[in-house]
Amino acid sequence: MSLVGCWMTNVTSPRVLGLLCGLLAVTLLVVACGDSEKSSRCDANQQYATALGETKCFDQCQAGVCAVGFTCFEGICLNLEAMNNANNVNNVNNVNNVNNMNNVNNLNNVNNTNNTNNNTTNNNTNSNNSTNNATATQLCEQACDLLYGSCITNNCTLDATDRTTLDSIRTQCLNGPAGGTTCAQDAASNPNFRAALEQFVTQTCDDLSTLRCGEFGLTQECGCATPTNLGGACAQDSDCNGGALDGFCIPDTDMDGNATGFTNGYCIAEPCPIPQDITAPFAYESEACGGGVCTIVDDQQGGELAFCRASCDGGCRGGYACQPIGFKPGSTMGTLEFLGSCLPSCTSDNDCGASGRCTAGRCDPACGNTPLGGQVGAPTLTEICLESGGTCQTDGIDTFCVLP
Repeated sequence: MSLVGCWMTNVTSPRVLGLLCGLLAVTLLVVACGDSEKSSRCDANQQYATALGETKCFDQCQAGVCAVGFTCFEGICLNLEAMNNANNVNNVNNVNNVNNMNNVNNLNNVNNTNNTNNNTTNNNTNSNNSTNNATATQLCEQACDLLYGSCITNNCTLDATDRTTLDSIRTQCLNGPAGGTTCAQDAASNPNFRAALEQFVTQTCDDLSTLRCGEFGLTQECGCATPTNLGGACAQDSDCNGGALDGFCIPDTDMDGNATGFTNGYCIAEPCPIPQDITAPFAYESEACGGGVCTIVDDQQGGELAFCRASCDGGCRGGYACQPIGFKPGSTMGTLEFLGSCLPSCTSDNDCGASGRCTAGRCDPACGNTPLGGQVGAPTLTEICLESGGTCQTDGIDTFCVLP
């Protein structure tokens, strides 16, 4: 989803608690199958589903927890090696830079109605068309300036390179893609797009702070306040301080009274920057999150949702444990460490996927000597365990990473 498309949705429709779905499930990644005959082949703690190109029985996870090496989506444990190999785990450089906005599609992608009005008879005179086009041009200039102009240049400190990049993106916002229509042309011919623009330009620079500080990742450049209580207990959104981002509360029970697994509620904040060339699911430490973990998942509508959740720095509160959810760059070039986030504690090995074990509420991942993704020279799970300060210990049958 384009950045502007996301914002247009947000200003025209109420937010819903889809973040809970994003935290525990990715519908586009995992498609549960309703074939009872195939499902009956699975064990009691498994679910028949299609995920990561495979259709088979997957281990179910409870309370959103799996062992490292696996992560919980749509109630099943998926292999992190496969996901992180596809996502290029080391490609998280230059996230907090104006260049991150190059991923943003221009305004022409907002509310495209597939030309549903093409068959409407146009009775406007040339004079009326000229007036309409002039107004459309003004709307586009205002919108593109709000997005990529004065709201950033007047509130942020940019170097010459960043300013040049910003000017280029603003020009693209106005002119559209090469060989395509301009913003003004679309606004003049598409009433839905025009209506979205008219509503969007009523926003102020303060209203758009989440764009600068969150999706654009200009935390330092714009002096953005960061979230202060990620992972904290909450009963409502106002209990969660998102700083310049939007704070949200995942309650301990859903609207039907069912337990979510998040004891006493759990604060998150959104949005945070999505690095270039990264596809969901993915997680990394983010400056926009105040050192928390930016988690990127599919939004169930063909786009991506990025939100901040608690890191393990300073420990986790009762009912939660530091659960490894991915990888981060290690202390030396080419190495990786486990990336952890405070998530609900496990209660049994069944919560930790097929290859993990539950120890005092925390899932221990399996050690192993196969390079990640089968790539020659890539670190192994054993090497990642040692780089993370852990030790590989055997229970007489399997070997697990015990992290500090």
